[in-house]
Amino acid sequence: GSVPFNPDIADANPGTFYPALSNIDFAIGKDNAAATAIRFHAAQHAYLAHIDFDLGSGLAGLYHVANQAQDLHFHGGRYGILTEKPSPAWQFTLLDSSFDGQRESAIREHEASLTLVNVAFRNVPTAIDIDRGYGDWLWGKDVRFENVSKAGVVISGLSLVFGFALIWHMWLLAGVSFAALLIAAIVHTFNYHRDFYIPAAQVTATEEARTLQLARHV
Repeated sequence: GSVPFNPDIADANPGTFYPALSNIDFAIGKDNAAATAIRFHAAQHAYLAHIDFDLGSGLAGLYHVANQAQDLHFHGGRYGILTEKPSPAWQFTLLDSSFDGQRESAIREHEASLTLVNVAFRNVPTAIDIDRGYGDWLWGKDVRFENVSKAGVVISGLSLVFGFALIWHMWLLAGVSFAALLIAAIVHTFNYHRDFYIPAAQVTATEEARTLQLARHV
């Protein structure tokens, strides 16, 4: 690909197999609100590893993603990762990484099929923001959320119901959903203890104990 866009230069095709970047750090200075460190729209067998992103005033550390990345650490910026569907519509796997201090969201995406293992989100308004109007699936193991001031994953369900009700003049549903939005916002405002970390081993042990308990009553 190229910036500005040139239709004669293609990417994420058989000509972009096996690209990789490792052990190089990036820093974005002030007054670079549209800057990204890496545009990584590649095809198969592509990865990034062992990179620190000091994003400052920048837009994002990664714009588009490929197959797999590990040991990436994003500090500041508007987003850590800003992406759409990987090529060829496979999942994007992120391992042993962290996000800290993004202004809007650690990850903003749609149809990225995120797979997260040992990833931490700290001091961000939103951990994962899925673009409105898109669906997606998310799989995570040992994912930690610390001081995330909004919901960890934003789908805007109540807003969707409220908007639907307004369009179709369903005033009772609109009133109920709007009231629910206000209540959720007020309740969240007084939630000063948002940091929860439940290791995967603890979840497994709890589920196994519950399964044994149910088995005794069969």
